Order: sequence, then C-alpha cells, then structure tokens
Amino acid sequence: MSGFAVPYSSSPPSTPDSRTRTPHGHASNLGSFKYNNSTTPAGPPPSSTVSFTPAGPPPSSSFLATLFSSPVAPLPSDDEETNEDDDGEEQIQDFSEASEGSVDDYMDIEGSSNNRLPFSSIMGQSSPTAGGLSLRGYGSPIMSETPRGIKRSRGGAAISYGSSRRVVKSSSPKKETPIPAIAKDMASQMGLPSLSESDQFILGIEASLHRLHADITNTPNELAVEARIPTAVEELNHTWRSSRIDYLRDLGVKESEEEEGRFPDLETGILPDESEPDWYKATFLAAFLLQLHHPPAAKGMQALAVSSVDRKNPLSASLKSGPASGQYISTALPKVLLQWLNHNSRQYDHLLEEIYICDPNPTAHEGYWDMILSLIIRGQIAEVIQLFRKSNFQHARTSREDGHGKIGYEGTILKNVDRVVKQANQLLERCPALQEEGNWDVTGSDWALFRKRVEQVMNDLRMFAEGRDRDANSDAAAFEAPNFGIKASGTKITRSARKAESQVPWTIYQNLQTMYGILLGENTEILSSAQDWIEATIGLVAWWDGEEDDEIAVGSLAVTRRSLRKSLTRGSRLVDVNSKEAYLRRLSHAFEKVTDDANEGLFQISSISPVEVCLASIFEGNVEGVLGILHGWSLPVASAVAEIASVGGWYNPGLSNGMVEAFDESDLLVLSSYGQRDSGLLSRDSILTDYAEKLVEIDFLGDTKDDKTLEGWELSTKIYSRLQDSSTAQKKLLSLIKKLALTSQRRVDKIMRACKIFGFEAEAFDIAERYADSVAESTEQYGVALIYYARAHSRKKVKNVFDLLISLSLVQSLAFPPFSALDISLQQLVSEPEYGLGRVAFHDEEAASILHLYLTGYATLRKFYDLRDEECNLKDGQRPKLRPIARKRDAAATLIALITSASDSIYGGLYDESRDSVVHVDGLLALLGEAMVFVNQQPAVLSQNQIYALLSAIESLETVSRSIYEHCEDCFTSSILSYQKSLSPTSSREMMRKTVSSLTSSSGFSLVGSEMLGESMTSGGGSGSMVKLGGRGTTHEDKTIAVKRGWDWRKGVRSDAKGEDVLRVLRLGLARDMAKSWIGNP
Repeated sequence: MSGFAVPYSSSPPSTPDSRTRTPHGHASNLGSFKYNNSTTPAGPPPSSTVSFTPAGPPPSSSFLATLFSSPVAPLPSDDEETNEDDDGEEQIQDFSEASEGSVDDYMDIEGSSNNRLPFSSIMGQSSPTAGGLSLRGYGSPIMSETPRGIKRSRGGAAISYGSSRRVVKSSSPKKETPIPAIAKDMASQMGLPSLSESDQFILGIEASLHRLHADITNTPNELAVEARIPTAVEELNHTWRSSRIDYLRDLGVKESEEEEGRFPDLETGILPDESEPDWYKATFLAAFLLQLHHPPAAKGMQALAVSSVDRKNPLSASLKSGPASGQYISTALPKVLLQWLNHNSRQYDHLLEEIYICDPNPTAHEGYWDMILSLIIRGQIAEVIQLFRKSNFQHARTSREDGHGKIGYEGTILKNVDRVVKQANQLLERCPALQEEGNWDVTGSDWALFRKRVEQVMNDLRMFAEGRDRDANSDAAAFEAPNFGIKASGTKITRSARKAESQVPWTIYQNLQTMYGILLGENTEILSSAQDWIEATIGLVAWWDGEEDDEIAVGSLAVTRRSLRKSLTRGSRLVDVNSKEAYLRRLSHAFEKVTDDANEGLFQISSISPVEVCLASIFEGNVEGVLGILHGWSLPVASAVAEIASVGGWYNPGLSNGMVEAFDESDLLVLSSYGQRDSGLLSRDSILTDYAEKLVEIDFLGDTKDDKTLEGWELSTKIYSRLQDSSTAQKKLLSLIKKLALTSQRRVDKIMRACKIFGFEAEAFDIAERYADSVAESTEQYGVALIYYARAHSRKKVKNVFDLLISLSLVQSLAFPPFSALDISLQQLVSEPEYGLGRVAFHDEEAASILHLYLTGYATLRKFYDLRDEECNLKDGQRPKLRPIARKRDAAATLIALITSASDSIYGGLYDESRDSVVHVDGLLALLGEAMVFVNQQPAVLSQNQIYALLSAIESLETVSRSIYEHCEDCFTSSILSYQKSLSPTSSREMMRKTVSSLTSSSGFSLVGSEMLGESMTSGGGSGSMVKLGGRGTTHEDKTIAVKRGWDWRKGVRSDAKGEDVLRVLRLGLARDMAKSWIGNP
C-alpha cells in the first residue's frame, strides 16, 4: 500500500474554505482530505509499506461489540462487502477519518465547543456469544453476516450511518410522530375510571395540593412559589410510592431484606406490567413527569445546569443571586433521569453480582464489557471503578477473540492492558459525579474540564495503541489523486494491519473508546450500548454537553413571561439561560432520534401498550397525551398532575406554547369566551370536574371511627374551588350543595361551613331552615330544631317553637319535655346556657343572640316548675336545697317575672305587637292561675311590689280587646281540662309540625287550645297525674310518664270554671295581702 503524509505544521493543498466547512456545514479545524479534496499532490509519492498479514486465527462476531460506521463515510458498494484477505479474515472498515488530527487541532484556540466535530469510535470484532445471550433479552445476537458499513446495537438492530454526536439537534425543528395521535385515541377509548384508590391515597393527594395552594395564596413571592412546587411533588411521590409498596405487600410479594420497598421478584423491566392496577401505572409515570418539570432541591455539589449563567450571560446572572439569597436551586436533570432509570431498572443487578463473583476473575465473564458500558450510560461511575479495580486481565475472556488462542493476556500485552485500564480508572475517579452528593451539572465548567481530560486520554490511548505515525498513514492511505495515478487500493489491508499491530488488544481498545465516547456524549456510542429505547433516550440526554447547532436562530424560542428572547445574547446557549427548557427540548429530540425510522429495527415501542405510549409522550413533551391516559387510569393522579402543571406553567392547552404564558387568567377566559381555545382539548378544569363528580358518590373517606373523616362531597367542594374558571366553579358548587341530602347535624354543619367559605350566605340560611323543618316534622328534638332555626335567622320559627313548649308546659302544669326526655341540645341550652349558647355563637353570633332572647322565657318557666317539684323528685337520702317557705317565695318571684313578661305587650289594656316579649300573652291567664297558690298565704309569700305586678297584669288583661282575652282563656280552659278530664294533645310531634309550618300569626298557645278543645281531643283514664307524651326514645310511639308535683293550682277548680273566676279570686286574695302589708301584719 502506498501513500504519503501531510505534515501537521503545514496546510495541505485544498479548495478554498476546505478547512472551515464540512459537507454538513459545520466548522472544522481538521486537516483532513475528507472534505473538498484537492487533486493536487502535497509531496513525493510514498514508498512501499510493510506486510499487514495479521497473526493468529481470525476473530468471530460477538454480542459484546458491534460494527461502527464513520459518521461521514459513504456506504460501501456491494462488491466491497465480502472482500477478505488471504487468511480469510473479514476486513474491518476504517472509521478513523473523522477523528484525524491532534487534540490541539480538534479544539479551537479559546477552548470553545461550538465548532467541534466528533471523534468516531474505532470498533472491531469481539468475543463470541454464548447461545445468543442478550443482556436483558432485547433483540438478538449479532451474526457474522452483518453487512459492513451498518452500525448495530448490542441487541442486533441496525443503526444508520447518520448516527453521530451532532445528529440529535436540540433546537432543530421537531418531526411529527404518531405518538400524539395514538395517545389521544387510547385516551378516548378508556372512558372515566371508577375511584378504586384507597382513602389514604386520595386524602394524601388532597393534603399535598391543599398545602400547595395555601402556600401560593399566602406567598406573593414568585421565587418562593417556585420553590414550594417541588416540595409538593415530593409529597405526592411519597404518597404514591407508599401506596404501591403497600399494594405489593398486601399481595404477598417478597420484599428485599436489605432494602425496604424493593421487590426483587418484580424487577423484570423498567415499566410496570400492563396487568398492574391502573392507579399503580398512573402513579409510576406521573411521578416521573412531575420530577422532570420540578426536580427536588439540590444537595451538596448538585446544581441546576443554569448555575453557569453567572459567567456567561450578564442579564441572566442578574436574575440569579444564589441559594444564599433565597433562590431555589434544583437537582440537575441528568441526575434526575439517571436516578429514575437506576431505581426502576434493576432487572440485571443479579448479572452484575454474577460478574463480581465470577471465578477466577470478573474479566472471565462474557458480559464484562457489556456491563461496563451499561453502567457508564447509567452514570454508575463508582461501580465501574470498583469493577476495574477488581479486574485481572490475566483471566480475560476477550483474549481469545483477539487471537491469543487462550484465556487471558500475558507478557507485554498484559502490561499494556493494565496501563490503559489504570489510566481509564484514574480518569473516572476524577469524574465530577463522584463529588459529595454528586455534581451532575454536566453543562458546567467542572464537566467541561472533565471532557477535555477524556478527549486527552482518548487521544493518548490511540497514540499508545496505534503509534504516532498512525494518523499520517491513515491520511496517506485515504488520499486518492486519479489524475496522477494515485489510488487508495490498499486501504482494507492497512486497516487489518492496524488491528494486528495495535499495542493494546483490539477488544480492550474498542470498548475503552466506546466508554470514552459515552462520557463525551457521542450519540453513536450511546445508541450502540443502550439496552432499549428508554435507556437510549435517557443516555442521550444525561450525557449531553449543552451545545446546540449554530444555524438555529435563538430568536425563534418561545416567548415566556421571563422574556427569554431578550435575555439570550449572541453566542448564548439555551441551557445557560433556561436549563429545564433546554433539557426537555433535548429529551424530545433524543426520543425522536432513538425511534427514527432511519434506524429501522433499532428501538421500537409498543403502540398497543398504554404504559409505553404514555412514557413516550412524556419524552416528547406531549403533556396532553400523558394527561389523557392518566385520566383514563386514575382521576386523582390525573387531577394532581393537571394542577401541578397548571401552577408550574407548563400545561395551558388551547394556545401555542409560545403565546399562552404571555396572558393571565382573565385574558385566557376572554379568549375562551370568544371560541379561541379548542374545546376538544383536555383542560385542567375538565379533569378536576370529572374527579369532583366521582367523589360525590363516595360516602366517607378515612376511618369512620375518626372524627376527621371526610365525606366525598367535601372533597368535591375543595376541588371545585380550585377551578380556573370562577364562574363555572360557583355554578358547580351551588348545584352540588343544593343536591346534598340533609341527613345529619354534622353534615349540615359541614355544608353551612362550606357555604360560608364560598360566600353563599343565603344558601346557608336556607339549608339551616330546611334541616330544622325536617327535624321538627319528623322528630321531637326541639333543641336541634331551635338551634338551626336560629342559625337560619328565622326569629318567627324560633319564637313559635318556644311558644309551643311553654304552652304545653302551662297546659299540663309541668316542665315539658321532662328532663329525662330532653334532647342533648335542649338540655345544654337549659342546664348549661353558657356552654350551649357558646357553641352556637362559635358558628354564628347573631343566631346565639336570637336563641338567647327567647330561651329566657322557657328556661324561667322550667325553673319555676323545678322549684315547685324539687322536694317531690328527691332521691332517697337527698335533702332539698331550700326550706319550704324560701323555696315557695323563690318560685313566686320566678312566676311574677313570667307574668310581667307575658303582660308586657298588653300594658294598659292596649295590645302592642311590636313589643317582642319572651312569653306570649296567650299564656297570661294560665300563669295567673299558677299564682293563686301564692295569694292570701300565712305567712305571706308575696311582697308589695309583687302584689302590684300581679294587679297590673290583671288590670291589663281585663281591659284588653276581646280577641286577645279569648286566646288567653283558650289556654286556661285547656289546662283545666287536662287536669279534670285527663285530656292532652294527641301528639306533641304533630303540633310541632303544625307550629313550624304555620306562616300566620297563630302561636303555639292557639294550636294547643284548638287541639284540646276541638274534635282531635282524646280522653284517657286516670286521676290526672299522668301525662301522655309523643314517643321519645322508645320503641312505641307513645309512652306514659308518671309526674309528681309539689302542688297543682288546678286542684279544687271546677271543670267549668272561667278565667274571670280566677281573676276574681286573685283580686280578693291580693287585696287581703296588700292590707296585711299596709298594717304590717305578716
């Protein structure tokens, strides 16, 4: 083979600009004849070369190494594909053209990476497969008939010639893929799922979102809000992961003893199985999506890739003052991606353990280099270092593949292997990822320096393995000048000779080159070493150096509220201004490259798997597609993602991504009203509405024994309140509240509290009154009815209920209901008014005021009867608190207060309806009947003032209008009949119902009178010492309660007695008491 070399110190003859432009338009400093080659020779014709016949048997193909193509080399012709040398060895195509020149030639003077061309990998053949073994079961072993010039992955699928570091263009126009259409079709066929999630699952999500919105409401600082969202995301992820772990434990899946929450039996793939519950799959993918957009806070040396902005962009630097000033610094996205991949893809951890314990050494295992490259892609640098340290290449299996005839290297070859592996290990030990907490700011200065070291070590490896004259020989061999009779006819022999003459075994050499290529982010090396499309996509993103193509106009970036367009200066990189945006764009384009049709058969996703389609949508940045599938799997998860996405500003459907952030909520609503937004899009509000409607169907959430349980509708109101469209939220809330059944006091309190929160005051009053009506009509819980009538601010109904209770008490001359039959609410109001009214005032002070006003009359009457009957109701061994005469005088004073209140509205014989007395005037005559026992007593019970009060009441009653007097006499007559003929109303519950349903001015006294005097009156046997009550707390509707009285004013009064008879007796007795008082005779 003949050829000549061009000295590095001089420029080879070439066409103009041949040193500055490649056929792809990239700037280049390489002194290669590959581009715009000139036919002018640059030196004397070369001399003959030495023999290139390789020693040893020819190697065979293997799944460990694959045939790499040069990123710029043309495809070989058909007649070249089967050329072999005299020994039958298949020829290896030269892939070195794109990496010609020194490292100094490769880098520009300022060290900028904007004008770089990639080094291509120099790969050959490797060890044979063992029964077609594949590391993770993807693809098939590479067969010997693989056409040369076609790059294949380790799974056996072809990679096109275009695979290179610059093929994946972060800013290039994105191609349309079928994934959005597939995702949308899947979502449309799913329908609404049922709420099968646990109560803790739903409540945990709501708690996190509630705290987030509360913090946002109370925090006007935008930076503080941005820092709060990742905290909410971490809380959600914790809830979801705990639920998945609990689910697997309940299934009885064996858990790892070394690591809590790890289930080795399920580690068969990255993604959940399709047979898992829908919520399980939804949480897995939702957690990943949220972590991409809101990474957790950085720790130690971690930092967001934007940390380099201080040095490169003055405007952006002014926006960033560092963590000390309160700015949130999130974990770099490469670390987030790699942690997610490593945590969820552990299905071949056992293979790593097998390699570690392989006898006699890990290098003897056939998957040794496969594992090294996989670990590098996944960022597990420490594991690679540990594996290298444990490696002894005296037992390397690859020695046979390199033509040594037996297992292991020895002699000088072994020393050379140890040298390059040690150099590789020393390089890895200086990787920034091994710093405290790991520095994965791969676009920062530390990593830029590390990459330069990698390039230098890579160049040193080439120089050591192939010699310093290798590049010159390659140039000469590649040069052709047909006009001068110079042709590169011996190229293939030279390539075989390079392999044979290498100072480092070819398998070791090419695998180290591949490893260095991965560290440099070379696309070809990453794609060839990845196990599946997920690992390939993440690898292309995680090892990206942040460089973009020069021809992409920076001004075409989307407009955001932060005006990124203004902050991007000439020469700036998007990753330096908005790291998250840059990485998400890179992720989308990386996925596009990995699944490109040009790489047919390389990596494919299952279009019938919702899990894979959803993950693909995440990679593409198709948030609507992701939400559509999540919406069909789990409404709680979908609503949580939609809310976080909306708050975070990365999902606003209906407008282009570049315009939506320029509008606030009011603008968006206006546009929506004019039909500017696509109603067919899956919006945040539609997802939340579907979720809220499903929650209404749930009775309780949480442990029913716990007072903190929530009803489904309660959670629905919280979700409705977070709708972006406030008008829709109001309508939904009102509709929901009006449909709720008022089944219990606790529920009514919750509904009224919700009304208060949302400003529905009128609806709250209506609900309270409706509930009080239902209680009054169906039960005898007078206290509950009174409280809710008061909370409804219904004064009339509160007064009517108290009037009914007072009238029933006066008619039967006892405290009604008896203390043993009081409901707890009325019992508290009567016995502990401060506590009972305080509870009401806690909810509504006005309600407590209304209740207190009318409660005084009823409570005073009960006190009168309690004083009267105290001695009769004592238990054995008890003694009365007061002596008989003192108790009687106390009872008289209480009764005079009631009479004074009842006569207040007819003072002077004129009825004044506006005087709102606490005891209705209709009961005045019955009250005066109760006073007969205190008149003309020896010793005297009444004082002069009390005598005057009674005379005043009698005078007012005798001079009032006839209609008022008749109402008073009806109550008086009913009381007489109740005693003389043992008559009582048929049902106090029925009378209660009539009382609250009556909208006239009729009082409870009138109703009682009509019941007693009308046809509905019933008679019962007995001496009149028994009172018939509507059933309270008993199996039977009615029950009979024995009543004991200290005295009964009706005793000795004829059944035909009239009110005027009582008044005459009172006047006579009061005259005598007054006379005794005047003459001083007690």
